[in-house]
Amino acid sequence: SLPPPHLPVPGWTGEHDWDGWVPFEEKPHVLMPARGYIATANNAQGRGEATEKVSDGGWFGPYRAQRISELIEARDRHDAESLLEIQMNTGSAFLDRHIGHAVEAFSAAGLDDLAEGLEAWDRMADLESTEATLFHTWWTFLRAKFRDHYYGGEGGYFPDRVLVEALEGGLPGGTNLPPEVPVEAARAAAEYADVPWGEAHQMTLEHPLAQVPLLGSLLRFGRSGIPREGGPYSVNVATPVGEGPPFDVIWGPSQRHVVDMADPDGSGGFILPGGQSGYPANPHSFDQLELWQKGRLWLLPLTRSLVESRTVATVRMESG
Repeated sequence: SLPPPHLPVPGWTGEHDWDGWVPFEEKPHVLMPARGYIATANNAQGRGEATEKVSDGGWFGPYRAQRISELIEARDRHDAESLLEIQMNTGSAFLDRHIGHAVEAFSAAGLDDLAEGLEAWDRMADLESTEATLFHTWWTFLRAKFRDHYYGGEGGYFPDRVLVEALEGGLPGGTNLPPEVPVEAARAAAEYADVPWGEAHQMTLEHPLAQVPLLGSLLRFGRSGIPREGGPYSVNVATPVGEGPPFDVIWGPSQRHVVDMADPDGSGGFILPGGQSGYPANPHSFDQLELWQKGRLWLLPLTRSLVESRTVATVRMESG
């Protein structure tokens, strides 16, 4: 069996219980870094011993923050436009790190054309990319097959980081990835080799009233079938669920916001993946969705005169 934080452990024995308190200064933190900026994306800052003291390891991986840092350091100066480009980036440090494993698996499966396509891929998970579909489908099948191997077909919690460690040298306790598993996953994924990512990877905007019989469908409280670029480790994150295509995207940027402190009324902006109203008959219910998809921002000025000049409606809240 594997020790924490890899997979579930017995919670009834007391063996893995927390013991004591961690001083504040030993918790993960970043303070005035020498590089002059902080890039974070739900990952553990100060990853290492400090992280292990306060968590079971359930942080998001470092890949999105790594990609942000790479893009920040790719140029000497940035402005609001270039920072929005970073937020919309569909590349992935995760892909950069693991594309070689996929190429090797497809080659071993005798699928040389697909292996060559993956090797030549720019690793951008854009809507028209069939390589994005191929890689993410292979990874999903690979995780599922290794999970079933580990649990003897019973299924169970099996995060990506366990598979990563298996691919990169083996897991504690002698649990290794059988060499035939990546090849089997490649053969299964090949069925979807011609499917564009925007077809295989779509988002649903849920609403609490969307499931109400008749009312939800008639008024269209939610939206479905929205093609999504990016992937689970892209800066422009889109986290798919499902055992294979079509994947349902359940996570994504709940907002995008870029602020230029030197020009807050003229640069940057804000956008939501829908609109400001939860009532579908309201014209502002989904009027930001297309802009959100295309990477556009809606300017939110702070100066009162500019706010008043852009006002198209006013909502007044009164107590009864």
